[in-house]
Amino acid sequence: AYEISCVTGVQTCALSDLQILHLLAAVLGYSHSLSSSYFVKTDSHAISKRQAPGGDNIRITKLHVRSEIQFRYARTTVESYIKNFGSVTETTQFQAILPENAFVSNFSMIVGETEYVAEVKSKDEAKAEFDSQVEDGLGAGLVEQDARDANLFKIRTSIEPTEKVIFRLTYDELLERSLGLYEHTIHVQPGQIVDDFKIIVNINESLPITSLNVLELEKENEISPSSKTSSIATVTRDEEDNSKGSIVYKISKKYQKDAGKKGIQGAFKVQYDVDRTNQTNEVQVIDGYFVHFFTPENLKVLPKHIIFVLDISGSMGGEKLQQLKDA
Repeated sequence: AYEISCVTGVQTCALSDLQILHLLAAVLGYSHSLSSSYFVKTDSHAISKRQAPGGDNIRITKLHVRSEIQFRYARTTVESYIKNFGSVTETTQFQAILPENAFVSNFSMIVGETEYVAEVKSKDEAKAEFDSQVEDGLGAGLVEQDARDANLFKIRTSIEPTEKVIFRLTYDELLERSLGLYEHTIHVQPGQIVDDFKIIVNINESLPITSLNVLELEKENEISPSSKTSSIATVTRDEEDNSKGSIVYKISKKYQKDAGKKGIQGAFKVQYDVDRTNQTNEVQVIDGYFVHFFTPENLKVLPKHIIFVLDISGSMGGEKLQQLKDA
């Protein structure tokens, strides 16, 4: 603590280092370089509250997701436009949840007119290089995969003051047919209200599309999947080619705000099937790879061995355990 004389020149008071900085800032009228979350109020000076770096300075101004589905193979590109409205370099985190069977095929960061494509390095080497770039006040991005949740990818980034950065993530997946339908899922959780938020899905199949449905947003923790048709999706079927279709989600700010302060969080699902009359199998060849689809009809029901697991651990205490007993 320091001792400093008050205005009267008689009394003294003990102040911490941080309070000394605040008081000096009040005397000098210089407050923009301090990074604390608030300032003290003295007898002769009232300093307005100031937010620390990392508050509302980093904002997603535009989020576009585009999926191209061709012959039941989907390639999805997520483009996130993030701007630093603050006066210092700050670090933020962008999370992307991938479908269970998808894999990342590209990640890049666009600053100005230059696109920087990610390199694959060992975890420790990549982390050390990222920290070094951030310490030097330079823009950098780090993609991390959570070992416990293989379909969750984290992109940590540093953004220089007033800079706008575009993060482009591309992932691929082969769609699987279940209960008579192919399903394409896009997980969204921007964590804030986005001004320009759009999802586009284009379908180009080798066979005529017999059914095409877009489900209402499904929250990640819902036990029973949604079966309602989306109220905001626009579905268009090609009149000249019945093997093509497109879906557009234009997500308004009002729709996001109605979901909560952090906007929408959940999964958009597109379900469709193709006409395979008198065709129980099909081979597709693209870029040197092939996939053989088998869809036999009227098979005998296979015998099943079913195991029920009854959980009576502490987390089941109360209503959940009673519901388990009733069931």
